[in-house]
Amino acid sequence: MQPRTINAEGTKAYGWKAHGILVVNAADPRLTWPERELVKQLGEKLYGRARQEVCHV
Repeated sequence: MQPRTINAEGTKAYGWKAHGILVVNAADPRLTWPERELVKQLGEKLYGRARQEVCHV
């Protein structure tokens, strides 16, 4: 048996259209810089700061 794959973009579009729920990656290249900053600010306001990735060199 193989697991079924989901269409993530389709699921996100359905969530928005049917329920008004928006799921967006703040680094989405389709967004302009001001749009990415707005998403980041909204996320921080609602949920707190995101974890920062640590680079171990």
